[in-house]
Amino acid sequence: MKIVLERLRRNPPAMMRLLFAALMVNVLGIASSLYMIHVLNRYIVYGVSSTLVTLTVGVMLAIVGEYAFRVMRLQLAAEISQNEDLRTSVGLYGLLLTAPLEALRRRPAEELDAMVRGVDQEANTLGAANMAALSDLPFVVLFVLIIALLAPPLAWVTAGVMGMLVITGWHGQKRMAQPVRQWREVNQRLAALLATALRAAESVRHFRGQGLLMERWGAVAHEAALVRHELIRLGSTMTARAQTVQAVGGVGVIAVGALMIVDGSLDVGSLIGANILANRAFAPLGRLASLAEAFKKAEATMTQAQTFARSVEAEPEIGSTPESCRGQVQLRQLTLHWPERPIPLIASLSRNIAPGSICVITGPNGSGKSTLLHLMAGLLNPTSGQILLDGIDLRQLAPGWRRRQIGFLPQEPTFLAGTLRENFLAAAGGPMSETQLRALLTRAGAGRFLAEHPAGLELMLSHDGKEVPPGIRRRLALARALIADGPLVLLDEPTVGLDREGTGVIYTLLIALAKQGKTLIIATHDENILQGAGQRIELGQQGGG
Repeated sequence: MKIVLERLRRNPPAMMRLLFAALMVNVLGIASSLYMIHVLNRYIVYGVSSTLVTLTVGVMLAIVGEYAFRVMRLQLAAEISQNEDLRTSVGLYGLLLTAPLEALRRRPAEELDAMVRGVDQEANTLGAANMAALSDLPFVVLFVLIIALLAPPLAWVTAGVMGMLVITGWHGQKRMAQPVRQWREVNQRLAALLATALRAAESVRHFRGQGLLMERWGAVAHEAALVRHELIRLGSTMTARAQTVQAVGGVGVIAVGALMIVDGSLDVGSLIGANILANRAFAPLGRLASLAEAFKKAEATMTQAQTFARSVEAEPEIGSTPESCRGQVQLRQLTLHWPERPIPLIASLSRNIAPGSICVITGPNGSGKSTLLHLMAGLLNPTSGQILLDGIDLRQLAPGWRRRQIGFLPQEPTFLAGTLRENFLAAAGGPMSETQLRALLTRAGAGRFLAEHPAGLELMLSHDGKEVPPGIRRRLALARALIADGPLVLLDEPTVGLDREGTGVIYTLLIALAKQGKTLIIATHDENILQGAGQRIELGQQGGG
């Protein structure tokens, strides 16, 4: 319920139109009760046909008007819901795309995946039908007031039953809080196990992981079934209680009304009309109680997404844009300390890498070579210290400008879901001709692959590029790194996984880049590259990787 109110508060004009439509629906809905009262008390008593015709025409017009406003209300609710769903989905996905990597690293990928999927799945709960139905809530008082005009004791009975429905809904919401938290946690664990089965399929089969994963899946699935059963039980119990309270309310109205008829203070027509009005007053509260489980889940999911959004700031798009860049890199007391690790991965590292020089980063696995390159690329922020590009802190530079100055080949390159052409055009940030694209790929040693593949530049990459052989994928990633054509080139193990031909292409390319005056910073164990370097940064085993 709270999440629906938040959506309405964010769009006051739409909220006012929705409430106006709901008001008209409820006002026109009174006509059926008044019709019943007047037919029983006037037409049946006096038998005047013109009275029946007038009342019938009037109530039919009211029914048609009520239908029109119901349609209008549903359209308004759909507009609010769709706009909010789109805003939430696009905003959350955009934040995932622009948030600092260290912020995303604190959360398992499966948790973020489940969060985004959960937000989209809850769109039905927060959809137009439920929002339209709940817009009746403010107007239940209107029916109580009409009943009070007919018979004050019946209004008290109606108000008492409405209070019981409110208490039933509130109590159910409180009881569902813990199971909903468990439901979210167990779904995340199921998502993690599913991701393992799909992403590590080879390891699962070759290293006999089926038994271990099946055992864990069975345990988590059993827990999920228990939580699901508890949620269904609580939801069914709440719905049953709400229906019981409504039934008791209907009996109470009839019983009290019957006493009033016997003592002459109420007529039959008014009792029947009051009973119809009471049921109209009960309906929105009963609907709210029946939706308690769905709303609690939606609230938990949206709260998780909002908490994530508040804890993460998107990368700023503004910053310094110098007229030129020479490619000088300075590291000043650079330190990176992962929160979960007791020892800094990189501690107080200082270096001055001159423009046009070749610097290699060496060290054992896990010493932070790849992480240091990510820091130099601006993909991670140091815990303390600075990285300067031409004397300016990387964090002061506009991200778009900075990326045009830095070519980057990661150790495990991945690609966007799309064609090869789309990947390169996205990296270029602008148009590139067919000739330019093919020349770039040829330079990186992928020209023959491109020429021989039937799809060419229209090759669809849908699994991070892993459908392409590792050696080819690395060459494609190298070509993508060269798109920037900036003065600084960062390469992470550029010859790993390449055959002799591919390694030769890398050596030739490095020589060409050095002759062009590029600053080359390379994490590598390749002896040939190490021999050609003028500067070396040696990282010791200080913690994690």
